[in-house]
Amino acid sequence: MLLHNCSQIFSNWFPMSLTASLLIVLSSGPTYAQNLCGSPHGDLTGNGAVDVADIQCEILGNLWSLDTDAAPQPSCLVVTVPGFDIDCTGDINVTDTVLLIQIGLKAPLDTAIDSDNDMCPNVCEQPPCKPSACDDGDPCTIEGCDALGMCTWTPE
Repeated sequence: MLLHNCSQIFSNWFPMSLTASLLIVLSSGPTYAQNLCGSPHGDLTGNGAVDVADIQCEILGNLWSLDTDAAPQPSCLVVTVPGFDIDCTGDINVTDTVLLIQIGLKAPLDTAIDSDNDMCPNVCEQPPCKPSACDDGDPCTIEGCDALGMCTWTPE
């Protein structure tokens, strides 16, 4: 019988899926680097330091993020991950700018944000993502990890 949609695939696939899922979860898949902090963290312009140019670039990034359809991304950004998202939350906002100013001034970040005092927010140093740990049980998606270490599900 030729299967034409995912619901048919799932109903025929489900009994095998539990065994396959257990095998996938127990096996070690590829890991993705999770330390999203560059050296130094916040060097948006790529000149090797966090300075006024990076802070100005971050402010431009904040304004750009309010309406990304209005204009292309500011050209001052040469670092792609985490880019303007200094606190690695997935949002670009004034918190990123404040953190970048602190980093630029070499002022220690609050321990709730950076418990090991390495000027890299804890959120940016998450354990490596494994696609096998992202299994959503849907046979019609391919599990993976994005640049921030979050699970992704791509339709087949």
